Parts: sequence; C-alpha cells; structure tokens
Amino acid sequence: MRKNSITFDELFEIVRKRIWIVLLIPIIFVSVSGYVSYKYMTPIYAVSTQLLVISKEKEGTEMTFNDIQTSLKLIDTYSIIIQNPGVLNRVIKNLNLNLSANQLNDKIIVNPITNSQIISISVTDPDPEMAVKLANGIAKAFIEEISIVMNVHNVKILTEAKADKTMPPISPKPLMNMAVAFVISLFISTAILFILEFFRKGKNKINEAGQFPNTF
Repeated sequence: MRKNSITFDELFEIVRKRIWIVLLIPIIFVSVSGYVSYKYMTPIYAVSTQLLVISKEKEGTEMTFNDIQTSLKLIDTYSIIIQNPGVLNRVIKNLNLNLSANQLNDKIIVNPITNSQIISISVTDPDPEMAVKLANGIAKAFIEEISIVMNVHNVKILTEAKADKTMPPISPKPLMNMAVAFVISLFISTAILFILEFFRKGKNKINEAGQFPNTF
C-alpha cells in the first residue's frame, strides 16, 4: 500500500472525529430545501384534453386506409395551428383572460400522439380549475378557428380536461428536492472533512519540523 493512501480505519477515524459536520450539514440542507419547497414555491398543476382528427366529416361512412393516412398528415399542421395567435386570441376573448397570446402559449404543450389520430393539449397553471378551463377552451377555440379558416369540421373533442381535487401538482416536488439536497450536502460535508484533515496533517508536519510549537 502506498504511503499517501488512506486506509478504511483512517477514513472511519476522520469521520468519527468530526461526525457533527456529517450530521449538521445534511440536516441544514434538507430542512431549508423542504421549507422553501413547501412554503415559498408555487404549486403548478397540469391537465390535458384530447382531440380526434378524422378525414371524413360525415358520420356513418367507413374510413379507408387513405383516410387514416390523410388524418395523420393533418395532425402536424393542426398541432402548429393550435398555438397560432389566432387561436390563442380567440381563447383569450372567449374566456375573458387577462393574458397575452405569448403568456398563454407558455402554458401550453401540444403533443401529437405517435401513430394515432389524436392530439393531446396539456396546460399548466397554479390554479387547477383555470388549467381545465384553458385546456377545454383551447380545444373549442381551435375547432372554431379551423372551421372558419380551413372550412373543415373534421376534429372532435375526444376527452375533455377535468378538475380533480385530489390531483397532485407536477411541481414543486418537495421530497425530490430534499433528496437532492441531501446528496449534495453529503458531498459538501465529505469535502470539508478531507480539507480539514489535509490542513491538520500539513500543520502537524510543520510542527514536527520544529518551526513552531504544536498548538493544534
């Protein structure tokens, strides 16, 4: 074993001598992280509504493979139109919102479901009931907009967003924040232990050389 290597017994002794550092720093970090997460961070809720895109506007007619392929091609176009200022301004007007189109757009995530005729519209907001109103309002405004601009009626609301009193927020996640704080605090406390040990050994070497009396 090399001279400068640290044995397990030496490592245990380093931790034992300053165990208060190992305990105190994680307690402080975890406590502060939990307090800030629960007390000061605004909960954000997310809800989704789903739209079904069909190529045939008339009910009761059988859809062919080409009809389905046409619907799939329309989905990419429709996903862009949903976040178009024309649709967003219609939502703002319909719901009498005190928001700009850009502010509303920041709350929206449009996700075309892969290999399907479904578009998912997710909305985030500190108020879960407002998130529901926005999600459903965007879906309805989009259907109104394409019926006017494109003169088509091939989109239906498949699933409306609904408020759930037991719905947990998507952020913050206090337990995750506290776990991350705990891991970070362990690294910091370990680094402090080795820094203190490094300086202690350096001072002892100087003392042994007789440059000044040992006062450590």
